[in-house]
Amino acid sequence: MVKNERTHSLDAQVNTIEDLKKYSVTGLRTLKNLGNKSVSQIVEALQSRGIELPVSDPEHTPSL
Repeated sequence: MVKNERTHSLDAQVNTIEDLKKYSVTGLRTLKNLGNKSVSQIVEALQSRGIELPVSDPEHTPSL
């Protein structure tokens, strides 16, 4: 993960890949200070590890 995404992820209490898997792509976009480019980079990094996030699913969008 790039330093910029790591900083924003920590603000949202996302510390591991398991934490990221709780979010949908839409849910990631709702995180404060995490822009579309960062979300795209996160999604690509997860896909390279064989992990697919749902595009939009209320069950995969934890409340902050």
